[in-house]
Amino acid sequence: MNFKQTPLAILIASLSIGAYAADAEGEENPQSIKIEGKGVFAGGKMVYEEAARARATVTKFAIEEKAATSNAYQLIDKLPGVNAHSQDATGLFGGSLTIRGFTAGQLGFTVDGAPVNDSGSYDVYPQEYVDSENLEEIYVTQGTTDNDAPHIGATGGNVGLVSQKPSNKFRAKFAQTVGGLNMYKTYARVDTGALGPVKSYFSFSQSEADKWRGKGGAERFHFDAKSVAAFGAGHSVTAGFIYNKAENHFLRRARKSDWQANRYYDYTTTFPGRIINAGKADNESSLTNFYELNGNPFENYIATVKANFKLSDKVRLEIDPYFWYGYGGGSGGTTLAESSFTTGGRDLNGDGDKLDSVLVYAISKTVTNRPGVTTRLNWELNGHKLMAAFWYEQASHRQTRPHVLVDAAGRPTDPWAENVILRNDGQVYNGQSGGLDRNWKTETTVSQFTLQDAFSIGDRWSFLAGVRTPDTERKGITYGARSETQQAAFLTARGATESVSVTRNWNKVLPNVSAKFAIDDRSHAFVALSKNFRTPANFILYELIQDQTNTDAAKRNRDLAPEQSFNVDIGYRYQGDRFNFNGSVFHVDFKDRQAQRLDDDGSRRNYNVGDTTKDGFELEFGTSARNGFSVYGSASYIREKLNDDFVQFVGTTNASGTVRAAQVALPTAGKTMTDTPKWTLGAGTSYSKGRASIGLGAKYTGKRYGDLMNQESVPSMTVWDLNAAYKFANLGMIKKPTLRLAVANLFDKNYLGGIPSTQINAATLTESQLRVIDRGTQATISVGGSAPNYDIGAPRFSSIQFSAEF
Repeated sequence: MNFKQTPLAILIASLSIGAYAADAEGEENPQSIKIEGKGVFAGGKMVYEEAARARATVTKFAIEEKAATSNAYQLIDKLPGVNAHSQDATGLFGGSLTIRGFTAGQLGFTVDGAPVNDSGSYDVYPQEYVDSENLEEIYVTQGTTDNDAPHIGATGGNVGLVSQKPSNKFRAKFAQTVGGLNMYKTYARVDTGALGPVKSYFSFSQSEADKWRGKGGAERFHFDAKSVAAFGAGHSVTAGFIYNKAENHFLRRARKSDWQANRYYDYTTTFPGRIINAGKADNESSLTNFYELNGNPFENYIATVKANFKLSDKVRLEIDPYFWYGYGGGSGGTTLAESSFTTGGRDLNGDGDKLDSVLVYAISKTVTNRPGVTTRLNWELNGHKLMAAFWYEQASHRQTRPHVLVDAAGRPTDPWAENVILRNDGQVYNGQSGGLDRNWKTETTVSQFTLQDAFSIGDRWSFLAGVRTPDTERKGITYGARSETQQAAFLTARGATESVSVTRNWNKVLPNVSAKFAIDDRSHAFVALSKNFRTPANFILYELIQDQTNTDAAKRNRDLAPEQSFNVDIGYRYQGDRFNFNGSVFHVDFKDRQAQRLDDDGSRRNYNVGDTTKDGFELEFGTSARNGFSVYGSASYIREKLNDDFVQFVGTTNASGTVRAAQVALPTAGKTMTDTPKWTLGAGTSYSKGRASIGLGAKYTGKRYGDLMNQESVPSMTVWDLNAAYKFANLGMIKKPTLRLAVANLFDKNYLGGIPSTQINAATLTESQLRVIDRGTQATISVGGSAPNYDIGAPRFSSIQFSAEF
């Protein structure tokens, strides 16, 4: 089946089914499946929004349409400005996200108010968070970061996951989901009901699925709990706990040519056996792409408390402590030279010699301990709603790259890397990441004061003015190199005996102002202006340490300036009984815009693309159910232009200055920013009658570039999905028995999805294509290209869930 992939065609095809019925006269069928919540439209994909800024929300009803294993990216994929892709349809393997061209690492993610971006790199792992069955809503504030948000890496807004509150009555819920690829999810939850002033719930789930290409799969155990205690006159304490443990095999990222040759491109699935020959210099580098060596074991938990105290009729105090813990990381196969061990080498494979390059399992392991607290004092005074807030966090981020032996079948002897290869001096042997020895500890201390005033003038005008002052100190400590000899040389060159450290501090004053004008009871206009700021990622500190012994001419300007953005939103909303509309235009000025590339060794690196300008608009509309039909649509247009040429060094250099690298500028000014489609469209229509419902949706994503030079692009695509549900009559103790069907990629579209990391130039640039700033001592100048890597879009996938309450 072929569908013409134009914005107009997609909107017409997906919305025309329900457009007439949504406007028809008549009342909603009282027997249809209900959507709870005030002002909820389009099957739960829209709600009444009152904030004077761009904001979109999906509710529990819309969340339930998706497969039970869906991650947060999949649940918001049709919202305006959202460009979301998952590595597979189940959601268990993660994915990538941009909103208005901001990457997930430029957005602030919270779960019940606690920040969950990686404290070092700001990466987001959506498959780790709360079970979708326990989600109440997910909201997105595009472009503007909330004044009291606990983020130091958000230049592009917030994404907030809000879990359900416990039920007032005792109940038990069970859900079993099965699907293709041997997928299953077993979910169970118990609500205690009110036990005096306290009500709680506890849930667990176990999920598994095979990879859709190659061999391997994902296993996930998850536990959620929440308790709410109400006491006194207006006081309450809410405590939450989320635990997640998962082991995934990676789906191999592909270059465009790999995908064009084979949709099912992946790691090797058979292991030919170890290469072990006594007395010979064996090399097992041909075995490193075996799927069993490439995975992501990770364990984490989040503990949150929200204490709310009513000090008087006008004053409230909120204290929200949290603690985030994580352990694990991404792994891959590599080789380790037996001769790299000093004091005589090491026979790793037991063949009696020390001549080999031996296959081992290497994991980029991270252990994070992240306590923090946000405190707010809210005070109503003479028509003003005042807020004073303070956020404090102290994160410890220990990063290593240990190696583990591999058995005869090609499997790591310990995937979690607790039993690792040691040096001959008894210390852990750590590998490199991005050319640096990965044996680091980052201590990040953050403090932020916030002041905010919300007030109205007359019946129509309301204003919000705020300022926040994030102050971040990062201390990077590196403990040396891989072998004893290398470590001694590394430390001696820097005048140290045990470790080397560097500390940097960043702070900023960030104002945020918005105004809303009520046109009438159903519509309002707004304008919002905000300044946002992003502290550089932690690995910049270790690049600085690496450069400490180089001359100034050899440095690569690695001390990246903090990214800053100035955001302007102008919008209009109409919120009626039958129809809801949101529209906004936006402008963003970026200073020191940061992007991310993938080096040949698999390491991600930030780089500064200079200043950019972003302009666009977003539209969103939805209808309430009329004669069983409801309709949803969103449209976004974004154009982000690079303002500067990209400057870099090429060639070699040495400390004496006799060999000096050239400095060149790549002609990137005027190019389009990577992974930023001009057009994204989301659409859906749903119909419910009696106990049954059915929905059809589509998402169009326009062409995207994988490199700053715009030499390689990803074609546009449209992906459709289908959902259906039937609610049976209660049967004795069995309440709300419901059967749900979810089909992703309904027409089995073959496409390239996310761009997890981009490149500067995909193809080689010769000297005639460059602007030479400083030739150095280089006779010829060229800049080698590197093709971007992509996630291949998953094929059609179906799952069925049966759920019931007791």
